Amino acid sequence: MSQYLIDRVRSSSRIEVLVLTEVIALHGDNTLRAVTLRNKQTGKEWTAETNWLVVCIGGVPHRHWAGEVGIIRDEAGYLVTAPTS
Repeated sequence: MSQYLIDRVRSSSRIEVLVLTEVIALHGDNTLRAVTLRNKQTGKEWTAETNWLVVCIGGVPHRHWAGEVGIIRDEAGYLVTAPTS
């Protein structure tokens, strides 16, 4: 993650960073209403009401599987999720 993003996240009182935590369920109809989370060390599960979720899964992507299943990647190895112009 870029340093300027780290600084913005750390300075925001509206963002909570949870490490060693996995999302196990999303709740809502057309919009997100809550997420159920699990701490990977303790096993504790809880549901938090929220309309926002940002998932950062690491600085070094594990994308080797993408080529194996036919997902197109760009020159840098990023997954192509929209048409390029």
